[in-house]
Amino acid sequence: MIPQWVFGSCIAQSCRISTISAPILLGLFTHESHKNVVGPRVRKLRWEKKLKQKELAAQLELAGWQLDRAGVSKVESRFIKVSDCQLLCLMCVLDVDAKELLPTLDSKKPIGDQIRKLMESKS
Repeated sequence: MIPQWVFGSCIAQSCRISTISAPILLGLFTHESHKNVVGPRVRKLRWEKKLKQKELAAQLELAGWQLDRAGVSKVESRFIKVSDCQLLCLMCVLDVDAKELLPTLDSKKPIGDQIRKLMESKS
């Protein structure tokens, strides 16, 4: 499911999300596709910081996310969902802001199409 904060007024206005499009967006996450959009960026940032998956897992656990090395691999491979709280843990541990983890969306294009492409892309 899309985290509740995505439907906040600021995000909704900038991405043109309406209450009508919310069910359509939720349907995108039930598709047999990837489960998150941050995995490839997590992997890239981990490599840049010269961290092993096991080291990232240990730091995430200290930040409050119970995750082992296999779990980090599943996040990076987009096999598991990442909640808003888990996203905050990633931001803290990797010392980045949301813009560095989340993909950039074009506010002039339908958000549903963009999210669908992100969820179905290989990277």
